[in-house]
Amino acid sequence: MVQSNYQTANDLFDILLYKKYTKDSQKHLAFIILDNNKIPWTWFKEKMATYLFWNLQGGVTGAGSGHCVYFYKDINTALKETKAKGHTHAMVCTIGVLISGFGNQTTVKTPVQNFYEFSESDEFMRAHIIAHPGQPATLHTQHFEINLNKWDGKDITKLGNNYTISEDNIHDDYTPLWIDSDNFPRINNFTKEQRAEKWYMYPHRDYEKHERIVHDYIKKGILNDTLESNTASKIMIDHLNKKTKRYYCENNEPLDNYTKNLKGKYDVIIAPTAGLIPEYLYKNYGHKNTRVIIFDYDQLFLEVKQNIITLGFTGEDLLMYMDHLDLAHKEYYFKHSRTPNMMTAIGHNSETANNALDLIDHLAEAKYEMRLVDMLRDDLKWLPEIINDKRTLCYTSNIFTYYATWLTFDFKEIVDQYDHLNNTLKSASDYALCGRVPIT
Repeated sequence: MVQSNYQTANDLFDILLYKKYTKDSQKHLAFIILDNNKIPWTWFKEKMATYLFWNLQGGVTGAGSGHCVYFYKDINTALKETKAKGHTHAMVCTIGVLISGFGNQTTVKTPVQNFYEFSESDEFMRAHIIAHPGQPATLHTQHFEINLNKWDGKDITKLGNNYTISEDNIHDDYTPLWIDSDNFPRINNFTKEQRAEKWYMYPHRDYEKHERIVHDYIKKGILNDTLESNTASKIMIDHLNKKTKRYYCENNEPLDNYTKNLKGKYDVIIAPTAGLIPEYLYKNYGHKNTRVIIFDYDQLFLEVKQNIITLGFTGEDLLMYMDHLDLAHKEYYFKHSRTPNMMTAIGHNSETANNALDLIDHLAEAKYEMRLVDMLRDDLKWLPEIINDKRTLCYTSNIFTYYATWLTFDFKEIVDQYDHLNNTLKSASDYALCGRVPIT
């Protein structure tokens, strides 16, 4: 087995949950990560735990922040303590659950989005119901959602022998759509549509084998095994490869979100290719001699950005260019799309977007260069010479908090690389490192 970066799960979550930011509007909701005592504490369990934290940390996709997240080893203790803290509803996921944030948020809801809606309903509980004929009914605790105000403190896994269930089942003959029992109000099952956006990896099945497969794939780029359907390794690797190579032609974060407190102009600006970030930063924080370094981990994305600047692609022309690239490069994801959670930021950036051509033309006259840099792997030895005694602005956007980052890299690696970047920037006479930090 592969050793974890942390001695215990508690050591990991002590770091992940330390002074975690919580939104006032969501303080009534509890997001509980439940330990899985069927599997040992090794690298694979750490990977599943950290990514589940990412899924639940905030927003409908996991890419946000602001949720009250907890780690517990016992279900009933978790429910009692979170209820005592004033939470009205809880979403509970056991380590081994992987939830998707890829739904379009209108016809296909994300699991967190479904939980938000559940918390506004009068339902008592949603869960994976197990009711074998002639046996006591119970719940599979991989994932459930509960109204804590309606919970009376009883063990939620013990539904008893005296119950009524729906005639129809989700699958087989023991997964009813709902169950009425003497112990609790009606409990509803997750629908097929809701189940389609989440998976339980049953990691205790051939744990060591699937740890090796995933570890070799992520760390060495090796895949010598045929991935079997519905196994932990296939679920995780398939999820990692979904929309990983994606080019963002539009910014879905407020462009001034991390720069609103900056003052003055900078001699060096370092920015990713995404949307109008380099253009916006140069316009607002550059001077005529500012050196602008536009970076990306993929050479194709640098070439795309160069074409956008050279040809002045904006508006419909830009969208047509993205459609062309999407057809020409099947292993990449260029096609432009918007989901409801992006609209606030897009609206916030509308003035900048409306002046896109002027911003692009302004940058085109600057001292800018394209540089192939994987900010998560690079040794950054090239950086001190460029920024020495220069006032430097480095913008990393969400690079250190992106879903693929947290799947591909260990959390310790992410934090260490962020610290390495921050320390390297100290070669500058003055610097600002802007963007989301690994933990928010």
